[in-house]
Amino acid sequence: MFRMTHLRAFRSTFAAAAVLLLGLAGAAGCSRKAQQDFAPADLILVRTYGFESTVADPQPAWSPVGNRLVVRAAGGFALLDEGVGKQDYFTAATQKDCYHPAWIDARHFVHGPASNVIALPDGRVVPTTEGITLVTIPDHLSPDRKALANWGYRPRVGDFGRGPGRAVVVQVVDKIVVLDPATGESTDFADGFYAEPQPNGPGIAWQETPVFEDDRWTAKHLRRAKLVVRWKPGVTSTVMGGVQPRWTSDGGVVCTVIREEPGPKADWWSKGTDVVFLAGPEAEPVIIAKDARDPAPHPRWTITAVTRSSGGLGLAGRAGGVLALADLNAQTADIGTQPAWSAEGLRLVAVEPGQTAVTAMLGSRPGAKPAPQAFLRVYVFGLPQAATTTAATTTATTQKP
Repeated sequence: MFRMTHLRAFRSTFAAAAVLLLGLAGAAGCSRKAQQDFAPADLILVRTYGFESTVADPQPAWSPVGNRLVVRAAGGFALLDEGVGKQDYFTAATQKDCYHPAWIDARHFVHGPASNVIALPDGRVVPTTEGITLVTIPDHLSPDRKALANWGYRPRVGDFGRGPGRAVVVQVVDKIVVLDPATGESTDFADGFYAEPQPNGPGIAWQETPVFEDDRWTAKHLRRAKLVVRWKPGVTSTVMGGVQPRWTSDGGVVCTVIREEPGPKADWWSKGTDVVFLAGPEAEPVIIAKDARDPAPHPRWTITAVTRSSGGLGLAGRAGGVLALADLNAQTADIGTQPAWSAEGLRLVAVEPGQTAVTAMLGSRPGAKPAPQAFLRVYVFGLPQAATTTAATTTATTQKP
């Protein structure tokens, strides 16, 4: 079900917005591009809209073009766009869910199975056999699915020195493997877990231990281990306690740092976490958000969305400090996890827990419908004043005779 909420009146210069967005598109092929330096308080929150989810963990992923989301759905996946009647649900013939969807381009995405390995009754673990699926979305037709590999978990799409979208990085037990989405050919990369390739460049980051699942392989007996960042072949850095690496468009890395060993059965964030920024191979990690996790760097600005330890959303600048999203507008609910920016950077999606979302939307009144599994809320931002001014100046300059 689609829902929209207007938060405040907002005036913008459409020519200015168009210039900035064209600049975003033109820079898409660069591995390192300058980011505009804004503080979180500079942002203008215009409105929100959202969708009820049929699963508790929908794992939303933005298309690289437009404002379409692919999400997990019961027995398959859904393609969601703003507006009534623009939500399409697809069920796989096998009724299996679509886990960890990741876009290759506007017409293709990949997804994988629910788990890395399967535990057998005799104690052995074997790779899952569901593998990686490539989905093609033609115009006005049902999506086409084909197996890209018969193994693999948690696909992530990147460059890996081959060009944007030319590498699908997957987990195979305790190994990182790189797939060519065009041919399905595979290349073993390294031992490690939860790899994150750079979208437009040769970089890749990964964890030494699995952290988020049982460690059956490393014998380190630690969940707080090292994050390895390979900036390019032969150039690496490490971050102690690092997890959840994400590449910034200016070539840096943000990640979550676990402060203390959480213990084998505790939530991995239970001993406290901070989000840090690593500008390059010679730089030291700098804390940009204390008591936070789930970093989502903006594709254009020096701002990172995070989940605060309270469970609410926050925005962090490179100078440090976190602004609660609710502080931008009093009507905004201060809940949500797993934030992700759209490709053009004017929309931020987050996952709200089902019961909390329904209470926020409907209130606790007799006859209220049962809670959905979760709620996907999209926050729509206007251009910061500085960006609008810069873009308007550029427009005036380019229109001189």
